[in-house]
Amino acid sequence: MTTHTTREAWLKAAADLAAPLVSGAAGIPAPTFHVSVGFPKGARGKGRAIGQCWDGTSSADGSCHVFICPTLVDPITVLSTLIHEQIHATVGCKEKHRGAFPKAAKKAGLVKPWTATTPSPELAETLKQWLEGLGAYPHAALALPIRGTKGSRLRLWECGCEKPIKVRVASDDFDATCNVCEQPFEKEEK
Repeated sequence: MTTHTTREAWLKAAADLAAPLVSGAAGIPAPTFHVSVGFPKGARGKGRAIGQCWDGTSSADGSCHVFICPTLVDPITVLSTLIHEQIHATVGCKEKHRGAFPKAAKKAGLVKPWTATTPSPELAETLKQWLEGLGAYPHAALALPIRGTKGSRLRLWECGCEKPIKVRVASDDFDATCNVCEQPFEKEEK
């Protein structure tokens, strides 16, 4: 077992282990690529991206760049995400999750949905064997701050009907009268 002092060294060693699997599944050699830990586009927003591959056309040296989300700590998930992104690098990012991508992903041992990084039971066993040689993933999870929800700018106004008609207005000043009870709308105080 090799002990890697950085997560990038661990990821590079894992990528080297995965290269024959990915190349064989895709039927073409894997390109050169850099692998690192970083937030994929969309990982901090509504998207749930846990990995991302940037095409070599985006890089000054022509190499693809693969990023593994820093919130991941489970080494099997990290490895299956790495394989998923290596397939993107090999078949081309333009394929997205169509065309050559699902064919190579299936051959490599990933299972549907293709936007996920789920290993088949057979691939999971292979990854466990790889971990014996790789050692522990030298990474501590990065916890994202919990963003509080912003309060609404809309203010609730009610008329004097038995079952009040309620309206929300983005103003503290609202001068309107209900057409049913003919009473002015009053702002609800919290």
